[in-house]
Amino acid sequence: TNVAPDAVRSFRTPAATLVGTIGILGCLYLFVSLPSKTQAYFAAWNVLGLLIYFAYARPRAHAE
Repeated sequence: TNVAPDAVRSFRTPAATLVGTIGILGCLYLFVSLPSKTQAYFAAWNVLGLLIYFAYARPRAHAE
């Protein structure tokens, strides 16, 4: 929700789509250039984190 939808926005990112795309591509390049052992550790920690998250969140979820 926008607090002040009619407020004048004094700053807008020039070429926002291009800036975002370059940022994403730069991050992907940095990740791909990591050693494969580091990428495997990254994947393993993410899987472990997701398992813990879903194990914790699922029992506590309730529909309203």
